[in-house]
Amino acid sequence: MLVNVGCGCRVHPDWLNLDLHASVPGVILCDLTRGLPLGDGEADVVYSAAVLEHVRRENVPAFLAECRRILKAGGYLRLAVPDFERQARVYLECIDRLDRGDITADADHEWMMVEIFDQIARERSGGEMGDMLARTNLPNERFIVDRIGKEGSDLIKILKGSRRDSSSRTSLADKVPWGRLGQFLLKKLLNCKTLEDDLRALEIGRFRLLGGEVHQWAYDRYEMMRVMRDAGFRSIIARNHGESEIPRWAYYHLEVDEAGVIEKPDLMVIEARKS
Repeated sequence: MLVNVGCGCRVHPDWLNLDLHASVPGVILCDLTRGLPLGDGEADVVYSAAVLEHVRRENVPAFLAECRRILKAGGYLRLAVPDFERQARVYLECIDRLDRGDITADADHEWMMVEIFDQIARERSGGEMGDMLARTNLPNERFIVDRIGKEGSDLIKILKGSRRDSSSRTSLADKVPWGRLGQFLLKKLLNCKTLEDDLRALEIGRFRLLGGEVHQWAYDRYEMMRVMRDAGFRSIIARNHGESEIPRWAYYHLEVDEAGVIEKPDLMVIEARKS
């Protein structure tokens, strides 16, 4: 059995595709925080892309233990996460270009700051990254697409020429559907600074804890290898996109499409086996 954990829209009919939401047909709904819906040793392969970085740091061992539990002995675990090492190197390249007086590096540097920090720090859906991609004038669109791939290109097309919905800036009071009297009373209460701060803290806390957008940690290849080794995996190795010991891996086009384009070039891939 082949299992794609947190599949998003990258699915294949030969796989068991699991995610919290079904964005495309063929996805089985699964709350990953409650475990994986398979018995011990049922899976030959577990694949998970752009998921681990969203798992709270203290829950990573349990997540990897669950992946290991459902794998057969010798089964493969293949994880793809944003490559912090590569982000850091590209960021430093932008700094070097700016030091040399390359004015075109300014927009690239701004993007790298957002790419590295926004999904860790954001307090609202989309964050600074969404704001940037929604700009009508995006001078380094090619650089951004080269960084984040087809997914980013599709998002830019959706957002281009539009501004973020001004309703996202409305106060919590304006969002509460309590009728005119309820709105009036709540706004009166919100004149109390402490209550307003408490409600804002609740709003931010709910988004960061339950929203699913926030990155909980950053990983380079050594950090990834460490957490996988600690979880009991062996033969841990960094892979190129599309390269694998998993039989027929390239056929499934989960990382590289039919035209040979890498879906998410900002991710690094680490593969291991269950000992």
